[in-house]
Amino acid sequence: MRIHAPNITGSLAISGSLVLNNGDAEFNSAEFSGNVSGSATSTGSFGQVIGEGHNLTNLQRPITTHISDFTASMTYAGHYNVVHGQLTCSILAEATASVAIGTEFEFFQSSSAGTFLFEKAALVNVYSKSDAMKITGQYSAATLKKVGDNTWHLVGDLA
Repeated sequence: MRIHAPNITGSLAISGSLVLNNGDAEFNSAEFSGNVSGSATSTGSFGQVIGEGHNLTNLQRPITTHISDFTASMTYAGHYNVVHGQLTCSILAEATASVAIGTEFEFFQSSSAGTFLFEKAALVNVYSKSDAMKITGQYSAATLKKVGDNTWHLVGDLA
């Protein structure tokens, strides 16, 4: 199993052995010998886990609660963002705020007051069904993913 995770930071615990090779981590069940753990500071993306039949834990996303408007930036990259209604997440152009391609943001609206809005800057393309750009209401969710320069996908319970 390979874990492609150039930006994993925070605590990571893996049962088995961990072999690093040019930035890739490889889990090999034949080399099972105990726990490997480490610590660093979060910068966002949590990478991609590829493989079946292995039990990896502690890859949870940090939870951030927002009470004011904010920007989709590396500060909140990889986070589970709890948002209230009547707030906006700005998606800025690459020249203004660089976000790594592949970065994801999850959103969950906890408030019944209003709706949470995604607002894109000029030159930014956000692709969503029917061009929907707001979460539909309380207990609805969405995922925002950067897929290219100034190109984002937005999916979820949107209107």
